[in-house]
Amino acid sequence: MAKVGWLKRLGRFVKTATNTLLGRPRIAAVSDRAVRAVTANILAPLATNLSTGSISLQIWQTEMRKDIKNLYLNQYMIGRGGRAQMTQQDWGRCGAMLKDQYKYLDNFAADLAKMNVAEREVYIRARSQLYANASNEAFERGRAATAMSLGVDECTWHLTKAEHCDTCIGRDRAGPRPIGLRGGYMDDEAGEVFPADGSTICITNCKCYLSYRNSKTGQEWGTAALLDAPQNMDDLAYVSPKDYPSQLNVSQKTEQAAYNKIMSNMEGLPEEHLEGLESLYVYNPPRGVRIGPKHYVLDDGREAAGIYFPESNSIAIHPKYVESTSTIIHEVGHHATKVRIPATFDALEQIKLATEADALSMYGLRSYSISSPAELMADTYHVWARGSSSQFFNLNKVFMESGIGDLLELLGPRPGL
Repeated sequence: MAKVGWLKRLGRFVKTATNTLLGRPRIAAVSDRAVRAVTANILAPLATNLSTGSISLQIWQTEMRKDIKNLYLNQYMIGRGGRAQMTQQDWGRCGAMLKDQYKYLDNFAADLAKMNVAEREVYIRARSQLYANASNEAFERGRAATAMSLGVDECTWHLTKAEHCDTCIGRDRAGPRPIGLRGGYMDDEAGEVFPADGSTICITNCKCYLSYRNSKTGQEWGTAALLDAPQNMDDLAYVSPKDYPSQLNVSQKTEQAAYNKIMSNMEGLPEEHLEGLESLYVYNPPRGVRIGPKHYVLDDGREAAGIYFPESNSIAIHPKYVESTSTIIHEVGHHATKVRIPATFDALEQIKLATEADALSMYGLRSYSISSPAELMADTYHVWARGSSSQFFNLNKVFMESGIGDLLELLGPRPGL
């Protein structure tokens, strides 16, 4: 990953290390990864927990409102150029979209209240996916706001490499149209519309996008032709990490020796557990040789030994810990278990009870891991991959007794055994 800036006069992100403009496909991929990550890591586990009775309908609804809000704001800011570009008008647009989504969610919860627990899970998963997909509208509205700031007055509806409905095909064939008041596409029947806003036959599954043009100057923005390109960045407006809502996955090579040490500690792990891991690098501490893009500090002020970024499927390791097997396996564990074993709450409660009897060493877990399902799973993965036979046996017993399943079936045979 690399530092990312925002070039305001062009309305585009830039990779600052190489002064390279990032094209629409690159930014759209970031948006898509955010939707997939929220679906797999948040919405799907919520559906499971509600359908199994682990949480109440009221708790589920509260969590869904929070997660929908975060996803919509995140998507809009990706399209808009980061938090630093947000105006009061932008926040107002997001609020209007969320108001509609909250109304739909209330109706959703009312439908669920009429169902028995056994009927819920498949229905919840399918309908929750619609909410995640609908956030693409927020991404497109953020892009529209950026385009309007550049003085465009026309927009065109475009298809992508996906299945498309008759509505989208018709809009694509219609060519350029004058933009609406909010930067949207003006449809003859539906008025001002955006991809994934529910105005097409494909509803929120829409994968289309809008491009823009200034009819007086001929300047285009947001077209497929605007790919990554070198650019002189004399007037770059830098966006700090806290201003940018997601991690842009722009690969960066790690110093080879450090990278080799990390890889040697991952030896023996199944290839399917590493599938989708897009970036692995050493980050720079506050002093010393810079061999990575950023410095990570935990809430208590300590430097992080390792960090896993679920949004971009990336791992950052501190230079001091490139030879630490436990650190590296723990971070890989976050990646490998986030989809394979999403239901961790039952096991978490079981292990919390066990710790009252001071049995942590029995499981090979660290004390902080029992406070978070994600940390519990990362430590569980480490026990599966590198723990002693007795530690694995006792921990596996908890998972089987809690109904989650046998770790040997969930993760496969233990490496080297």
